[in-house]
Amino acid sequence: MEKTSACMEVKKEETGDSVKLTIKGHIDSINAEGLQTMLDEVLNSKKYNIIINMSNVIYLCSTGIRAILQAYKISRDFGGKVGIEEPSEIVKRVLDVTSLSDMLII
Repeated sequence: MEKTSACMEVKKEETGDSVKLTIKGHIDSINAEGLQTMLDEVLNSKKYNIIINMSNVIYLCSTGIRAILQAYKISRDFGGKVGIEEPSEIVKRVLDVTSLSDMLII
């Protein structure tokens, strides 16, 4: 399944009890709502292990971080895990500045 907005693409792959979201483009205040919706859909389907590949993300705003953190907290409450793999340099820098690297990067 793939969802696309003007500046962001999200590809979803399900494997067993895990879901991998591969994001490409900008996660800005407008697109973050789409990311939040996608994460909510995954969590509502009772998939609590979520991997987010952000190797092709060129912008990450605080609203996008909030969507990921909300999913992280819900997943953790159900014994799951949300993690970011292959963060782009921009994403890594944002997560380092916000002290979230150790918590989110896998």
